[in-house]
Amino acid sequence: MAKQTLTALASMGANRLKANFAVQNANITAANANFTELYTDLTTAEGEIDTLQTDLTTAEGEIDTLQSSLTTAEGEIDTLQAEVLQTSVIVTDATLDLSTPTAGEHTYILNKSDGIVTVTLGDPSGIKSIYHFIAGQAQANVIDQSSGSGFNAAGGDYDTGTFGGAVGDRISVVAAGDKWYVVGNLNVTIGAGS
Repeated sequence: MAKQTLTALASMGANRLKANFAVQNANITAANANFTELYTDLTTAEGEIDTLQTDLTTAEGEIDTLQSSLTTAEGEIDTLQAEVLQTSVIVTDATLDLSTPTAGEHTYILNKSDGIVTVTLGDPSGIKSIYHFIAGQAQANVIDQSSGSGFNAAGGDYDTGTFGGAVGDRISVVAAGDKWYVVGNLNVTIGAGS
């Protein structure tokens, strides 16, 4: 009977070991499945990281391109601002030297209180410009273009503008093809200079 008890105990112990082994085997199988799933997730994440790094490199290239475009645009804006620069000046001296005109739109109020203002106006040279000259006093101011091509490219017969002597007399000229063309005139006589 002791042998049977011993055999029964051994059989019980073996069954318990088998059961423990089966549980441990199931745990190992589950852990292995978890490991396989984690490895798959890691591989997928690495692929996604590679894709993100490629996207980041592409985005950095696009940013560089945009920064270059922005720099170009800023330069173009600076050029356009220079072309549309507007100035307004009250002239109180007897002479105004504009022998080297600049780009932009310029307004000069000729306002010397005790005499005329003589403006020397050279030919424009490849610029976009408009000049307005307005009498702020009742004087026969003079716009002298005799060193250039004359107004409307008419040469010496059309190189001097003489104001009529009233406040508000005015003349406007625009640069085109390196010449000045009259685009507005109120009481300013254009003719040959003396």
